Formats: sequence, structure tokens, C-alpha cells
Amino acid sequence: MRRHRRFRSMTVNMSRTSVQRSFIFLVVATAFLFIVVGFLSASRVAVTFSSPSVKKLVSGVSSATLIRVIENGIPVSKQVVQAQNRTVQQQSMTDFVFELITSINPRDPRTFLGRELPGFETYDIDVLVAADGVNYTDFGRESPPPTDDFFVEKEGGGQEEQPDPESDVTDVQPDLDTDGEKVVFIYHTHNRESWRTIPELQNESNDSLLQHKTKNITLVGKKLAEELRRLGVKTMVNADDHLGQVPYSLAYASSRKVVQAAIQQNDDIAYFFDIHRDGLDREKTTVTINGQSYAQIFFVIGKANPHWEKNLAFAEQLHQKINEKYPGLSKGIIGKAENQGHGEYNQSVSPNSVIVEIGGIGNTLEESYRSAEALAQVIADIYWDAEKVNAPANQKQAS
Repeated sequence: MRRHRRFRSMTVNMSRTSVQRSFIFLVVATAFLFIVVGFLSASRVAVTFSSPSVKKLVSGVSSATLIRVIENGIPVSKQVVQAQNRTVQQQSMTDFVFELITSINPRDPRTFLGRELPGFETYDIDVLVAADGVNYTDFGRESPPPTDDFFVEKEGGGQEEQPDPESDVTDVQPDLDTDGEKVVFIYHTHNRESWRTIPELQNESNDSLLQHKTKNITLVGKKLAEELRRLGVKTMVNADDHLGQVPYSLAYASSRKVVQAAIQQNDDIAYFFDIHRDGLDREKTTVTINGQSYAQIFFVIGKANPHWEKNLAFAEQLHQKINEKYPGLSKGIIGKAENQGHGEYNQSVSPNSVIVEIGGIGNTLEESYRSAEALAQVIADIYWDAEKVNAPANQKQAS
């Protein structure tokens, strides 16, 4: 019995000693922390975890992964996501940390192969909406930029005057009219994008050289404007030669100035369309509808725009209505972040601002014109439907 009591007494003493040591360690650690913080404050050393740092850290992580992480912390957010028809697979925290460190998603084999297979990174895109039968390989790739000296050597230098996009438009008397208000703005950031099918470039094998000063995508924008005006939707068109004025990497900065100037000139503009042509060849960019070939369309949304989901909603409306009238003409919508391109694409100026890719390097101008006419009909329908909704009550009764 005595031995047992001694043993119990010794056990209690040891426990008290352990507590004392833990308390002393905690006090010392706290004091050390205060000393370090005081030293950093006194020496004006800035230690911050800034927004750009966070942005850079998660730039290689997919939006779906970030949504899953938010769901883990805020359970109610999962209901919001499901309400918006955005299904997200479950992902463990281990998978998230692994993707954060390596930019590889264990559930997505494209992230493993994108850096290893030449050309595979072309299809590392975020498909937001896809038409039936469309897959990653059907969506486009950016055409490689021409060399700085291309236009001087290829076309003899000097700036040819661009045709006035608002000249030679046939005057029409549409049933509906916007009362002189120009409500659509069309422009072209990569204005010199051309086609392999025009005589001057038919024998050109280098995709980066499929550029032309006047026979280019601006002609398609002009056709789109003509059709919109015929349908009573007044339109502004800009065909500035951005690629002849600034380096390729600064094209969007140049076109943004054009957009801002248009807004200052006319605050009635409701829709902004940056018209491009894709870098894929015609077998991936052509569809036959009622016996006629069309240059397929798809839309690009810049996810660096903080309000990109509003732009996505507008693009979804366009996509759905196009395929209702012309089945298969619209492939769908892709999203691009900063690590996949420019990322913002001047779309923060309006929720109704999108990039429209019409056809590719192998389409003919006639095929692109047909698609522009189809797109104009859909834009006009959307505009006039919105006008009916927003019309005063007495005007609705009169109509």
C-alpha cells in the first residue's frame, strides 16, 4: 500500500512539472512572437499576403476546384451552384492541395498531358457551353501572331487606307427602327485576320502569315452591320488597324481605347461585339444548313472580368437562339482566364460584350457572310424583344 501511494504521489508531481513546462514554453513563444512583430514594425518591413499574390497562387487552379473549396467552407453555396445548373464533382482536400502546388488536377488527364504532348495545350480550355456533338478539339486556337517585319516585307510597307465600314451601305426602310440611336458597336481587335481562300494568300502555308491589310475579318464586321441596319438596328463599326499600329501583345489595350471612345460618343450602345476568325481549318469550322455552307460561330468569355458570368448569360442567349434558327451554327462558349490569354477582352465595359469567332482560316468570305447575316437576325430579335419588355405600358397596349 505504501509503495502504491508513493507511486501515485510521484505521478502527480510529474504531471504538475509537465504543465509548468508547457506554460513556460507558451509564455516564451508568445514573447518571442511579440518581439518579432515589433522588430518588423520598427524596421518597416512589409510582409503582406496581397491580392496579387493570391491571384498568382491560384491562377493554375480551375474554377471548378475553387468552387468545391468554397462549398466545403460554406455549405449553402452548394445549393446556389446547383440552382444555376453548374454541377461540380466532389474533390478531397488532398486533391486540392496537390493541384494548388502542381497545377495538375488528378481527376483531369488533360492537366497531366498538356505539358508533355506537343500541341495538346491547345485544348486546355474551359468549355462553358457546348452544342451537341461538339468536343474540345472543335473549339478554336489563337492564330500565331505574325513577325514584326511581316507587313513590311510581305505587302511592301505603307498603310493602305481601310474602307469606310459605314459607306456603301444600302439605305433601307425597315419595319422597326431604333430612332437614330446606334445601339450596337462592332470592332476588331485582331483586325488583319484573313483566310487561306483569298487569292493573295492561297499558297501561304504558314498560318501566322494569313493576315491582310484590307481583305480581312473587318469585311465580316461590315456585313454584320449592314444586316443589322437592314433589320432596323442602328450600328457603329470600327475597323481601326490595331495590328498595324501596336505590337500584337498590345492589341487589346489598343482596341479598348476604341471601345471607350465609342461609349463617350454614344451612350445608347447596348451591345459590343469583337469579331474574330478562328485558327482552325475548315473541317472544324464549317457546317451545312439547308444545303448551304456556313462558317461556324463560337463565343469567348474573359473570366478575368469580375462580372464575367453576366457576359456568359448574354452569350448563352445568343448561342441558344442561333441554334434554334440555324441548328449547329453555334458550337458554344469557352472561357479564358489570364493564364490562357488576355483574360478580360474588354468585356468589363458591359454585360453585353462578347468575342465572336466566325469561321476559321479555311472558310470562304461567302460562308462568313452567311454566318454574319444569321448572327444579325438573332441580335435584332434579342434587341427588339428587350425593347418590348422595357416599353411603357401605354406603348405596349398600342402595339
